[in-house]
Amino acid sequence: MKKRKNDTVKHEDMLGILLDARDADDGLGMTSHQVRDELMTIFLAGHETTANALSWALYAISKHPEIQAKLFNEVNSIIGQRTPKPEDFMKLQYTQNIIHETLRFYPPLYILSRDVTEDVTIGGYRFKKAI
Repeated sequence: MKKRKNDTVKHEDMLGILLDARDADDGLGMTSHQVRDELMTIFLAGHETTANALSWALYAISKHPEIQAKLFNEVNSIIGQRTPKPEDFMKLQYTQNIIHETLRFYPPLYILSRDVTEDVTIGGYRFKKAI
């Protein structure tokens, strides 16, 4: 992480996105500890939920050929034969609707608990370290 923080090359991967992220209120980036925790959440807790959501989405799409055709047309008209770019996703409104509906019908987690590991104030709310 230290090497990447000092790197002048912009990396468009998960670590790069987290290192570049800034708080909207104070403009501060995440600490190394926060970045590590986010990566652990994404890779350890997030991989199965993402796979499950994708599986449910593909299942739902396969049951509705008209939705599959509309999805194909949207992706083909916006991306075509080129490699997709991150900014393309914002243009894929129908695709986003399918993802949202899939998550509404088949939520990946009903609850995700977290423990407070140190006293902290977030948005004016004080959280005390869990015992």
